[in-house]
Amino acid sequence: MPREHATILYLNPVMRLGTVKVAAFYEVGTTYAALLIYNEGLYALGQISGEEYEANKRRYSQKLVEVKEKPPSPQEKKQKEHLESMQRTFRAVMQEWDSPIRTATWKERWIAQAERYKDQLPEAVALLEKVRLKVFVQ
Repeated sequence: MPREHATILYLNPVMRLGTVKVAAFYEVGTTYAALLIYNEGLYALGQISGEEYEANKRRYSQKLVEVKEKPPSPQEKKQKEHLESMQRTFRAVMQEWDSPIRTATWKERWIAQAERYKDQLPEAVALLEKVRLKVFVQ
């Protein structure tokens, strides 16, 4: 592979600051930021083709560090599993709600549970809505 050509640039403080800002915006090193700026200028002056411009832009826009999502902690994983379990439970409760064997105490306990989870689970909200509609209709 042929060696790239080196050019030393002496930037005044304003240009240096601008280069640092471009580096921060694109999340690249200052050398790549300078090359991005250089690429923009050459393209604007009509000295490189659109194809070369796009290839350079892709090359010099590669971030220094790709941010990867961190895996959930054991506590977050446990919380997610608990909420999924409660979703299934609320669905089952809604199916059993009108069963004649379900007592008022049982229903009150699930209404209290739904109140507790109403900000986290749409199934809890649906149960509360079902109860509200039944009270309204009667």
